[in-house]
Amino acid sequence: LFRSVADAREVATAFPAIAERFDGLDLLVNNAAIGQLLPLGEADPAHVEYEVKVNLLGPVHCIGAALPLMRRRGGGDVFNISSESVLRPYPMLGVYAATKSGLETLSRSLRAELRGEGIRVCVLRVGRMKESGFNRGWPPALRERYLGIVAREGFHAASGEPIRPAVVADALVDLACLPREAQVELV
Repeated sequence: LFRSVADAREVATAFPAIAERFDGLDLLVNNAAIGQLLPLGEADPAHVEYEVKVNLLGPVHCIGAALPLMRRRGGGDVFNISSESVLRPYPMLGVYAATKSGLETLSRSLRAELRGEGIRVCVLRVGRMKESGFNRGWPPALRERYLGIVAREGFHAASGEPIRPAVVADALVDLACLPREAQVELV
């Protein structure tokens, strides 16, 4: 229905179409994210801006479009996918980590704002994924520099083994099955 959550106009037109097709909206999972190697001082400002648009403004647009639909149904769920990088930002992925921190802060604010409306806001913070397109397209020279820093500083060892996307999907299903009053921040 739309190409990018970064485009507020596309999101605004897509959500009414979603509601019409499915007779409403019960659940929003904000999972779209990009992580470009963006060493500050060297990064193209357009790449920085696009990452912020996708990772932070995209969820803002989607939540803003979803809330009226959920209110009409008497409630719903907003699940925001965050990252372990909030606690330990990886080198050259500081913009990514900042957007995920912003998403967590937004989630906490929304919980208070939506209290009593039957709309649950949860955060699921995940680590490295076993299968992911996250690092697709990274320039080889930056990738090598990044991997050198990550190895030297022990990032992957601290992170643990990568997990399969199915594990995250199962966790989201489990979250959705919790009683409505369970406002969860799985970090």
